[in-house]
Amino acid sequence: MEASDDSRLWLLEDDNSHQKKLRVWSFNGRFQNEYLNEMLFSTLSETRGAIGSWKEVYNHRRPHSALGNMSPAEFALKSKLENSLPEAKNETLGLSEES
Repeated sequence: MEASDDSRLWLLEDDNSHQKKLRVWSFNGRFQNEYLNEMLFSTLSETRGAIGSWKEVYNHRRPHSALGNMSPAEFALKSKLENSLPEAKNETLGLSEES
């Protein structure tokens, strides 16, 4: 779960393009209902700033049920740590992939 830059919202990758479209549509509907419908913006810069703040909360503080009630940032960190544990364990034991 990675974004190419911090200005994008993280979305879970899925091999099935139909599933991916459904997730995007679901996200867009939720974003509109929970945020955009509640706000009235005066300027484009105000809109960008408010959406940037919302993305920070969405990606770093808001729990997501699909991620075990972790934020996407917490989930990404946990996944990275879990994936690096076998390598770290092998290094600690003096094992390498060549052995």
